[in-house]
Amino acid sequence: MMGSRLIPYQGTGVVGRLPWLSSTAVGCLYLQNLLGGLVASQGSAHQCLAVAQGCQVMYNHFGGAIPAIITVITLVILSWRTPALHPRLRFLSQWAAILLLLQLLLGVATLYLNLQVVWLTVAHQGIGASLLGVLVVFSVIAWRDRSQATHIPPIRTIPSTMTGLEPS
Repeated sequence: MMGSRLIPYQGTGVVGRLPWLSSTAVGCLYLQNLLGGLVASQGSAHQCLAVAQGCQVMYNHFGGAIPAIITVITLVILSWRTPALHPRLRFLSQWAAILLLLQLLLGVATLYLNLQVVWLTVAHQGIGASLLGVLVVFSVIAWRDRSQATHIPPIRTIPSTMTGLEPS
């Protein structure tokens, strides 16, 4: 987060509600990562798949995926549809889409293989953390863009000497 505050950035002022949406996505994804860590640390998936115990934690992880997926997809779509969005934000939204797709594929593969392949489980957690990081950087830059836009004076297109009107 500190690094993304230090990079040079000149906002375009067109982010609209993207800072709020990206912050919501960060919150949803953070909670989802916590639930995923809880599933992994308690072995809930193994217990649930083998003897049907500890399934509630795993079901919470599945249920928590829905708001996280919806907010990330909404953020990506709105980012792609926002004209004149800064290229850095557009690039981060593309990475968010790629990482979300990879995360979903790894999650399904991990569950389908009954957690037998350890590297899949580790990759699933790592991609989830990477997605969270991308969204945090997106949020920081989007908030910077929004704050810069509120401090930019309006551009005059016609000089007041040509119109005969003086600014009041």
